[in-house]
Amino acid sequence: MNGLRLLIFAPVALLSFFASPAQAEPIQGLNAVGYIVNEIPPTRSEDSYPVCHSETENNINRNYNGEPFGSCGEDQFMVHFTGFIIIPEHQTIEFWIASDDGGTVKIGDSEFGVWQDQGCSWTLSGELTLPAGAQTLDAWFYENGGDSCFMLAWNIDGQGLEIVPDEAFTMESPIPPTTTSTTTEVPTTTTTTLPPTTTTETPTTTTSTTTEPPSTTSTVFETTTTASPETTTTSLVETTTTSPPTTTSTIPTTTTSTTAPTTSAPATTTSIAETTTTPPTLPETTTTTFAPQPPTVDPEPIVEAFADADTSAEIVAVAEALLQTDLTAEEFIAVIEQVFEQPLTDEAFTNILDAVLVEDITAEEFTSFVDALGSDTITDEQVLEAITAIVDNGITAEQATTVAESADALEAITGEVAAEVFDAIVQDDLTDEQAIKIVDAVQDAPTEVRESFEEEINIFGGSGFDGYIPTDSVVPVSTRRVLVAVSATFVVVPVSSRRIG
Repeated sequence: MNGLRLLIFAPVALLSFFASPAQAEPIQGLNAVGYIVNEIPPTRSEDSYPVCHSETENNINRNYNGEPFGSCGEDQFMVHFTGFIIIPEHQTIEFWIASDDGGTVKIGDSEFGVWQDQGCSWTLSGELTLPAGAQTLDAWFYENGGDSCFMLAWNIDGQGLEIVPDEAFTMESPIPPTTTSTTTEVPTTTTTTLPPTTTTETPTTTTSTTTEPPSTTSTVFETTTTASPETTTTSLVETTTTSPPTTTSTIPTTTTSTTAPTTSAPATTTSIAETTTTPPTLPETTTTTFAPQPPTVDPEPIVEAFADADTSAEIVAVAEALLQTDLTAEEFIAVIEQVFEQPLTDEAFTNILDAVLVEDITAEEFTSFVDALGSDTITDEQVLEAITAIVDNGITAEQATTVAESADALEAITGEVAAEVFDAIVQDDLTDEQAIKIVDAVQDAPTEVRESFEEEINIFGGSGFDGYIPTDSVVPVSTRRVLVAVSATFVVVPVSSRRIG
């Protein structure tokens, strides 16, 4: 089946390749089996429910809306994904999983996700300790009703979020256990004790020696093998054994199997059989190379990331993933523009607010977000929710100035919220240009907003407010200032009753 492919963009591109091992090419993809469930949340089991479909999926990036998984239907079904995931070389790695409703992923011994009804929301695994190479993957997804999504992304070395690519998944492990076999012949010593008067007659292949001294010393080399993923080292350790007078027959006979790639025995007086070494056959090393690139200011990849996101839940899922990466200001603006291309549900809008209004939002990003609130797709109620959230988060003087310069924001908020916005402005820090922009925005705002403005801001305190016409007047501040000044110059001089002349 062809599910929705949400190709999530990362600001720093990750170029990866997966070299084919020496053995037969493994089958790419994951085995996916669907089940019809009758309870929510269902039991993650292969034996509890009837199977409704099975196929090979090329990755975990699915939307089953309008595209049922085989004959499993559109609601109340579960899919089990199994196979392997190739972990590239890395310093840090973390995974993100989005699901609607429940979805979990287990990679090696690490499991993460949410197994309950929810909208298409992301769950972060946190940094995982995973070695590079093939790791088992076991993933479960279930859909109860409404929209659906199931996506798996990774963030490698902080390079940015990326949907795990197709070539990272295989049906079987492409890398077998790294063991090698080397045959080394070493002597085995057989000791036979005979009475002193016995004469031993041996064939030409056996050496018989009668030892007269009180004791004898025989030297044997034991093989010690140390293996690591890259090298296998074999060393011979000398041991000494003292025995009573004996007659010793030495027959080199046995074969010992070891993992050493090469064994070299030092020369000794002990008879050692000829050593045969078979070089080990090592699988080709699979290397994934990441080539960081400078952040792009081209908005086209952002547009493509949203291309297949049709519902509010899908738009939010893509936006949340992008906003949690290290975006440039231009990329942030492109994301916001795409988010508000079409109306969002109130729930989706709230989720976007949570993703945007973070502590480290820059002034340029904040300004672009406030400007976007003027979109025709955003309701006045949603604008009010946004400005209220900004105030509740602890609005800064700089942010308050930005909001006050937005006619669309002031048009939608209440007098109470406006009062908190204007109160946060540091009037002495305003430039004339900023003051003029605020006047332009406030002049046509609702009366209650203008009254809050006049209460919190000294409109006669700077030339930038000269063009503002107060609510109780028909003339601008500059004219009133002149009238007040002229009035102050009039002095009433009493007429003297003294006659002159």
